[in-house]
Amino acid sequence: MENISLTNELARAKDNAERVLLRHYYKYGSVLVGLGLLQEAKRRKLITEDGCDSIKRTEDQLGDDLSTISRLSGGMATVIVPVVRNLAATAAKLVS
Repeated sequence: MENISLTNELARAKDNAERVLLRHYYKYGSVLVGLGLLQEAKRRKLITEDGCDSIKRTEDQLGDDLSTISRLSGGMATVIVPVVRNLAATAAKLVS
């Protein structure tokens, strides 16, 4: 599950506790991005037939969607940890 972006962040971490947090940030950030992309792909596949919405998907379309999601998620991996880290820091400031 590690990639070069996560490896770089882990190398800059101060201690083991921060490394654990970074792995969680990366894992859950990646899941959220993937789910968002999958939901958008699903939304775009809605086809209106006779006034009602139905999902028309073939195995090829699903494979194309998953391939696209995989490519895009790889590109977004470079920003996931910094974004989630900043969100966590902002949330901590708001709470205190």
